Amino acid sequence: MASETDILVELGLTPNEAKIYLLLVKGGQQKAAQLSLQSSLQRRTVYDTLQQLEAKGLAGKAEVGGVQTFTPSPPSSLLSLLEE
Repeated sequence: MASETDILVELGLTPNEAKIYLLLVKGGQQKAAQLSLQSSLQRRTVYDTLQQLEAKGLAGKAEVGGVQTFTPSPPSSLLSLLEE
């Protein structure tokens, strides 16, 4: 059986995008530093990946107390990837 990450990669996400998106969906609003620790990716890579997810409409960012935090778009947003 394919993992969640494998399914997202089949939908057109990169492995890093899939990993970060799943962490956001499961953990909700998070800082890049938290995502870096959980994913074992460098923080710069996490920021680049979040930017790619934002461009695809799968993540958003907000400033909370002067700190950037990131949230996932609803999983239904993945349907737009299928349509493309």
